Amino acid sequence: EIEPVSRIVFTNAFEDGAGGGMGLKHADEMVMTATILPEADGTTTVSISTLFANPAMMKEYLSVGMVEGQSSGLDQLAVVATELAAIG
Repeated sequence: EIEPVSRIVFTNAFEDGAGGGMGLKHADEMVMTATILPEADGTTTVSISTLFANPAMMKEYLSVGMVEGQSSGLDQLAVVATELAAIG
């Protein structure tokens, strides 16, 4: 589901059903929502929320560094966006 310039909703899962070789017990699909807030003071804010299949899956994913991984990916996106904005 895409709402231009405001929201993207998608399912996310590992192809192998085992956490990409991490051996996760709970590797079901999850629904992720990226919300893009209007620019303020030259900054666009992206917020990502995840709906897990069950509480056990959420606990397991958080324990293997999902928050840190998502944050790192968003930091990398910010660098690319800044570079693209400079190009014009």
